[in-house]
Amino acid sequence: MKVEWRHTFFKLVGYFKAQEELPIPEERRAGREYRYRGTRNHQKERRIHRWSTVSAAAVFMGLLFSGVLFYWKGDHTVDIVKVADRLMEQTDNHNEIQLILSGKETITVGESAKVVNSQSGRILVNEKRVEVPDSRADAGEYAQLVVPKGRHMHMVLADGSSLFVNSGTKVVYPRVFRKGQREIYVNGEIFIDVHPDKSAPFIVKTDRFEIEVLGTAFNVNAYREDAYAEVTLMRGAVKLTDSRKQIVELLPDQQVNLSDGGLIGKKQVEAWKYSAWTEGLLVLEGEPIQRVFDRLSRYYGESIVIDVGSQALTIRGMLDLNCPLDEVLDRISVIAPINVVKTSEGYCVTEK
Repeated sequence: MKVEWRHTFFKLVGYFKAQEELPIPEERRAGREYRYRGTRNHQKERRIHRWSTVSAAAVFMGLLFSGVLFYWKGDHTVDIVKVADRLMEQTDNHNEIQLILSGKETITVGESAKVVNSQSGRILVNEKRVEVPDSRADAGEYAQLVVPKGRHMHMVLADGSSLFVNSGTKVVYPRVFRKGQREIYVNGEIFIDVHPDKSAPFIVKTDRFEIEVLGTAFNVNAYREDAYAEVTLMRGAVKLTDSRKQIVELLPDQQVNLSDGGLIGKKQVEAWKYSAWTEGLLVLEGEPIQRVFDRLSRYYGESIVIDVGSQALTIRGMLDLNCPLDEVLDRISVIAPINVVKTSEGYCVTEK
């Protein structure tokens, strides 16, 4: 929300001044008149009142721009990206999936678990209720889901929206959505099927862009450490705004690619291929070899060092991620001119 600060400031001055000039009840009028008559520096007191009015407005504006207050009229809107930055700073490296609540309570979640959040603040893991010290979450409480490399899971948000969360991903979300507002932050990759609600648009924010939808299904690949990002729409329609305020709208089977500099372009694709990882498949459409092994390293949680002279080498095909990593790498070595050697620290890939 863009605030015209000058107009708002003088409007606030008028508001506080009006509060001073409200009619005084009869039973208090005499007391106030007596106090004025008994004050020698009457004019000075009036000047103090005027400065108090301006000061009150200035203090309010200071709070507004410092982030203590985000919107006038008591709207408690919070910048979820800043919340996410603060929460992720407090996250320790861990090999298990963790759900971290704002009270710093941590729930360790199993590999194949399904987490369901309810609008009442309850949390279910594999249909079993998890006891949380303060289960009566309000709309100002945020949770962070941390899925380490080599792990992936399914989560349902309080509004019924369904998320498949890929490895090496962090999702920050309110345990209870505010009325008319649904917003989450993603660092990593998710496939989300948004529950339709015309009264509350759903917004997904990342470091590079944000996506606004009403009810749809799409894949977001936006790891903070990667130089690229992509959004692929399977159903419905979305509006994407990048860091430079460029806007692009997507229809089903369309994909937009982004870099640190913003939008790169939009193209037609087969959307199911980009969410096939939720079914344990990795579909490669001529991807650079470095990106392929980065994705496999993240998915399996194993180190893969690449020493290949031609970084222009690309791979096309389909890999079964339900197979052990050894088998997946062997299959790639059959179709690509590479050698794969297992080391004490992981795997090393060289050119044939």
